[in-house]
Amino acid sequence: MPLAERAGVPITVVKELEEIHMPDWSGRREEDVQDIFETARDRSPEEWWQGLDGGESFHDFHDRVSAAILDILAERGVAAHPSDTNHLWAVNGDDRRLAIVAHAGTNTTLLSFLLGIDPTPWEWERFVLGHGSIARLRTLPLAGGHVFTLRAFNDREHLPEDLRTR
Repeated sequence: MPLAERAGVPITVVKELEEIHMPDWSGRREEDVQDIFETARDRSPEEWWQGLDGGESFHDFHDRVSAAILDILAERGVAAHPSDTNHLWAVNGDDRRLAIVAHAGTNTTLLSFLLGIDPTPWEWERFVLGHGSIARLRTLPLAGGHVFTLRAFNDREHLPEDLRTR
């Protein structure tokens, strides 16, 4: 909300950009949930893709987030390049900025997708973003299309040091 107010733009909630859906742990002790997460770290890659029992699979999460960003970009004149190779994008229209405020799993999945990096079911461990941090991407004309380039990552300079957490 502070970003939208300062920029003078409306907030649009995109349900498909919600964080990965976790199991319903209502009534569970925090220690039990922490144990589930700790134990889950030792799972095989295929088990990671399946997600936690009762929660959304990473396959479904990745597909949901990727489809949402494709729709959002299409509304702004950005689509996969017709050559569909080398992660090129066709960019038509004005230079319009887009700010997405989301949780780390969503943000890191978006980063991987837009940068053309093969997905893993542990994106948030590959790209560790601090709470309230900013990652900036920009399109750059290249090879007859455009590529997304990473211009800033995990920028937390706007936060007082005592609020910079993971």
